[in-house]
Amino acid sequence: MQQVSVPKTHTILRAARATGLLLSLSLTALTSLPASASDPQPTPRPGSLAAYASGRPLVAPATGPITITNETLEQHGGCDAVSSSAHVDTSNEADQPPPSPTPVNPKVRRRWQREYARQKKAIAKLESERASTAADLDQLRCERLTARTFAREDALEAELQQLNADLRRERAALASLVREARQEGAVPGWFRGL
Repeated sequence: MQQVSVPKTHTILRAARATGLLLSLSLTALTSLPASASDPQPTPRPGSLAAYASGRPLVAPATGPITITNETLEQHGGCDAVSSSAHVDTSNEADQPPPSPTPVNPKVRRRWQREYARQKKAIAKLESERASTAADLDQLRCERLTARTFAREDALEAELQQLNADLRRERAALASLVREARQEGAVPGWFRGL
C-alpha cells in the first residue's frame, strides 16, 4: 500500500480554518450573552400598540384620551419606543359590522370578466406562438450551416424578438385592464379561474 503525503500548505490551511472556526464560535458565544446576566430583559415582540400597552401600567390624565409618543411614553409608565403616535378611536369598532362592499351591476362584472378572458386568450396565443418559434429556432440551429439557414435563423430571431415585445405589451394591457376594473369596483375574486 502506498502512502500519500499531504503538503504542508494543506495542513496549515486546515489548521487556520479550524482556528478561525473556534474564534468565530467564541465571539458568537460572547456576543449572545446579555449585558447583565443577573437582570435579563425579554425580547420585545412585534404587535399592536394595545397589545404592548396591556402589559404596562399607564397613567391616564383626568381629562380625555391621551396620545402616546416616544417622548411621552416614559412619563406614562413605559421606557421603550413606540412607532406610532396617532390617536385612533376604537371604542365603537367592535359594535359595528364590517362595511359591505358596494353593490356592482352584474352586467358590469360580466363585461370585465369577458375583457379579462379575451386578454388572457391573446396572451396564451402569443405564448404558444413564442414557444413554437423558439422550438423552430432551436431545431434550425442543429441543422447544417448554410447561407439559407443563417437567413432563416435571423428571420426567426427577429420574429422571436417581436413576439417578446408583443407579449410584454399584452401583459401590460392586462394589468391596466385589472386596474381599471378595480377602479370601477371590481374585487380580486372576479378574475380568479378565468
